[in-house]
Order: sequence, then C-alpha cells, then structure tokens
Amino acid sequence: MDSDEKRAIINKIGMFIPGKNKWLEYNAKMEECFDDHPVDLEQRKELCIASLGAKTVKILKGIVKPQKIQDLDYTTIVDKLEEYFYPTPNRQYYLTKFMLRKQLRDESFFKFVWHLRQLLHQCRLSNEEAHKNLKEQLITNTTGIVKLMLESELQKEKTVPTLSKVFCKGLEIDDRFVHGIRKSRRNKKKLRKSKEKKCFRCNQPLTTHENITCPFDWAQCESCEMPGHLLTACKYQKTKCNKCRVIGHVAKICKGQKGIKVFPGQNDDPASASETEHSVRINDLSDIERLTRLILD
Repeated sequence: MDSDEKRAIINKIGMFIPGKNKWLEYNAKMEECFDDHPVDLEQRKELCIASLGAKTVKILKGIVKPQKIQDLDYTTIVDKLEEYFYPTPNRQYYLTKFMLRKQLRDESFFKFVWHLRQLLHQCRLSNEEAHKNLKEQLITNTTGIVKLMLESELQKEKTVPTLSKVFCKGLEIDDRFVHGIRKSRRNKKKLRKSKEKKCFRCNQPLTTHENITCPFDWAQCESCEMPGHLLTACKYQKTKCNKCRVIGHVAKICKGQKGIKVFPGQNDDPASASETEHSVRINDLSDIERLTRLILD
C-alpha cells in the first residue's frame, strides 16, 4: 500500500476528536474502511494511530505506560481505548455495540450469529425484542454475497420471514457460496454417508462450532413446529404422522394439518408409507426450499 492510498483511507476515516466523536461509532467506521481495502493488521495499526490525533495519542500513551504504542498490536490499541472511554459498560453500551456489529470479512454466518447473541445477552431485552432485533441485524448487517442473496431470497417470500427462516437461508447461502460453493451430488452423497457428527440444532458439522454453544436454540422448526432446532436438523422431516397423515412430524406433537402433504392416491399401508417417505427424501438444499414453501402455504 503506497502513501497515497494510506492518505486516502485516513481522510475517509477522519480524525478522532474526544468529546466530539464517540469511540464505538468511530471504531465501527474505521473497521468498515479497513474491510473495503486489503489492509493487514500491521497496516491497520499504522492507519489507526495516524487517525487518532495528538490528544488521543497522548491519552493512549498514558494508558499503556511504560509500554510504547509502537509495541502494541492493533487489537490491543482498540481494546485499551474502548476500556478508557467506556470504563463501566452499561445496557446502552452493549446495545450500541450490537447495532454497530457487522459481519466481518471471512466470518462465517454461524460465527456472526453467535457474536450477536453474545452481545444481546448483555442488552437485557425481552425475548420478543431480542428476536426482532437479531432478525433485523442478520438481514441488514451480513456482508458480501450472503447479504445480496439473503435479501433476494427473502423478497420472494409472500409473508414476513421468521427468524428461523433467516437462520436457514443464511446458513444455506453461506455453505453454498462462501464455505463450499455447491458440492456435486456425488460429494453430497459421500458427505451424508460420512460419520461426521452434526449439531442437533442446525445440522452443521460439530467441527465448525469450535467448542462454542450453538446459537440457533432460538429457532422453531418449520416442519414439526417444535422449538430449539432448524428444519434442516428436524428428525421428523421425512416422517408421516399417524394422526393427520402428513409428513413432517409425529402424532405425539400433532397440532393439526401441517408438514408436507402426502401425495394423493397413496394408501395408508406400510409399503405405501415407505414409498411416500422415499418420494420426498431430501437430496439437496433446493429440495429443502421446496419443502419449506409447501409448509408455509
């Protein structure tokens, strides 16, 4: 990165003035500028210090003394200033961080949801408010192709999308276009046959969770309507209910006509039921979309 590019980024960020600017908003703007350019951590540190201004640099020197600013990394500088300007984080602090949080470059949809959930935990909102705010943030603050395709897919829906729908779509798009790019049917069959353990809430490989709690416990299945898991993880999505004769749940949780309707002309004998389940077996993500639309109609 040459000097002209650095100067252009610094001018775009603007100088930080304590008392006039708020650090959280300023840091979010700075991160956004960095994400728009190929800037590594060392360059971020250099650009950050150049944008702070003499007064803030003096404050930072006092905070880290006897260390020198040049010996700190970018993350430490940001954290130290945040601790200085927000010594006693309150509810408004966490709400602001939540509203400003955007999906980072190379951050998976799963991790983005998890980080938002961590911030929401400190906001002390009602369940209804928390679910509403999380859904809005996921639609608004995802980035790149995930944002474009998520908005495009949701616009096709005839009804207001639920939080669970946003969860499913976000994971699907992230898997297909960001962290996988459409595996072939052969690879999908191999993947289904593999013994890799998957999460009972989101059906993602447990290796992707990296020992953190699955953030999709707020989901409500669009097939069996039970809380705590997504449609893709539902163990009843290919099961026919003995009570209402539709596919997607079992009699003990039956609430009436829901799930995937059995095709007309089929009998209720075991052989027919087996054929029915085989006929609606999910082979890929496009089938999941088709089944979901049938559930919602």
